[in-house]
Amino acid sequence: MSAEVSPHTYFVGRRPFEAAEIYVVTATDVERFERNLDWRGTAEARMKLSDLLIRRVTSQRPSRELKARFALYVLDHLPDGGFVLDSDDVQRWLRLASDPEDFGPAQGRSWSGRLRGLLRGTATHKTHA
Repeated sequence: MSAEVSPHTYFVGRRPFEAAEIYVVTATDVERFERNLDWRGTAEARMKLSDLLIRRVTSQRPSRELKARFALYVLDHLPDGGFVLDSDDVQRWLRLASDPEDFGPAQGRSWSGRLRGLLRGTATHKTHA
């Protein structure tokens, strides 16, 4: 996992009515995360939120397993009515709960790139067998 590259950030969740709102707050900006994300929502919404939070802090693509752990051990413990989550706390949690294998580049390889890699691996495997 690389060092934090984004400015110090707070993630603020609130529930003024029924729908949850999640904001990214820095010293110079306030940005609302996309709608329909809820730390108490569906498994799909929680995985998406885990992905967005981890990517924002690390600038890397988290594995599905890491997103699931984050949802279970971090999002599940946030109060229903709202929260303030410090990017430093997310970074500390990731240092303890993740391995280098839990991250990929921020942009995944293209389909054709993955296919070439698979074919190269198959060809290499056959020649050494």
